[in-house]
Amino acid sequence: MSLLATIACLPFHLLNDLCFTVGPAVEAFGFERIVFGSAPSPTSRAYSNAGDWYEIAREAFAELGVDQESVDAVFGGNAQRIYAAASNGRA
Repeated sequence: MSLLATIACLPFHLLNDLCFTVGPAVEAFGFERIVFGSAPSPTSRAYSNAGDWYEIAREAFAELGVDQESVDAVFGGNAQRIYAAASNGRA
């Protein structure tokens, strides 16, 4: 199944639930403290993969009307900043 087909077949409640979860997290922590990550369980029988969840999470941010700079921070910029600080002994 292609990624677009996977997203199209998602029950509406899954995307809605993700939006319902992401919104309060953003309010509580701000975009500068959120990092997207995905590590499927070794015992998972799901047909989705990390790429699928990446697209679903991006769609949730789009549904919330999040600006591109904040989305880019969550999906890479924050991790780069955090790991750079850690490698310089500032974590």
